[in-house]
This record gives sequence, C-alpha cells and structure tokens, in this order.
Amino acid sequence: MVHDRVWVAAGMKRDTRTRRSGKLCIGCLERRLGQTLCRRDFTKVPVNALSDPRHTPRLRKRLVARLARQLKAPVRSPPRSGAK
Repeated sequence: MVHDRVWVAAGMKRDTRTRRSGKLCIGCLERRLGQTLCRRDFTKVPVNALSDPRHTPRLRKRLVARLARQLKAPVRSPPRSGAK
C-alpha cells in the first residue's frame, strides 16, 4: 500500500465510504507517476513488511530504495497524416 498522496498523484481516487479505490501493479503506478517508487512512498502496514514472501523482486527493491528515479519519457508515435 502506498500513501494517499502517491495514489492521488497517479490519478487514482479513494472512495471514502468503502475505502476501495482499485488496484495498480507497481509498473503501472510508476508509469503514471513518471518515476520509480521508493520506501517513503509506502505505508507502514504488515503487507509492506520485507519479510512477506509474496513480494515480487521489483516490490522488494522499491521497499528498500532510498530515492526515486525518473523514468524516461514515453516514446510517442508521430501523428498520422491527415489526422486532425
């Protein structure tokens, strides 16, 4: 779980009635933010404990990372000819 500020920055919204707001994989969340996650982005809850065997290698790496890293800008294809 990430802090609300990170979730909102990624364009996600929280439903205050149900506390549900959807799910994103680490890669999708990072693409939306334009940077990798680091340990300060995660909340201090049991599911984020380093000892959890269900973590992927990428999640483990982010849970211990001190700094976020900017991602390269996505490559956009040029507009098609005749497009308005």
